[in-house]
Amino acid sequence: PLGILFLGEWPSLLGLAGVLSLLIGPFFLGKESMSWLNGWQRIFQERGSIFILVAAFLAAVGVTITKFSFRYVPPLQFAFYSLLALFLLTTVIVIFRGVRVRILFSLRAAGAGLAFSAGQVMHFTGLSLLLAVYFISLKRLSIVFDVFFGRFVHGEDHFRERLIGAILMVLGVILIVIG
Repeated sequence: PLGILFLGEWPSLLGLAGVLSLLIGPFFLGKESMSWLNGWQRIFQERGSIFILVAAFLAAVGVTITKFSFRYVPPLQFAFYSLLALFLLTTVIVIFRGVRVRILFSLRAAGAGLAFSAGQVMHFTGLSLLLAVYFISLKRLSIVFDVFFGRFVHGEDHFRERLIGAILMVLGVILIVIG
């Protein structure tokens, strides 16, 4: 709703159905049974639910503010200055707390840095090209990769139930693309 209120971005009906499918799909991801009610009840029984709901709201606010800023600043310039500001703020906090940081350069660190940088470029460029509601929904699709990594890399159980949730999410993306 923030994209509609502050950016004037209205999804199509199919796009809205896709967003709802992407919202419903994750309820299957952590389940051992197929009870819908069980998934909804567990959201509010878990201790961290309020924190993650607040985090989700703050992420939506962040996406909306970022998308609004693109009216005045190009996406990569915004990414550069916002990440620079976060780096400087974090550095100041670390210095004032007296934390000793040992920086080692390694190929792993360089690879992680390159992957993070590429991710940020894709993040801000993608946001500049999509409606905010679609961007947030499509970004959640990363959970689909987690389902497969969980099964084939970590040997997690309940793959079928999680695959159903992942399929619902992929169907949501298809509806967004069609809409």
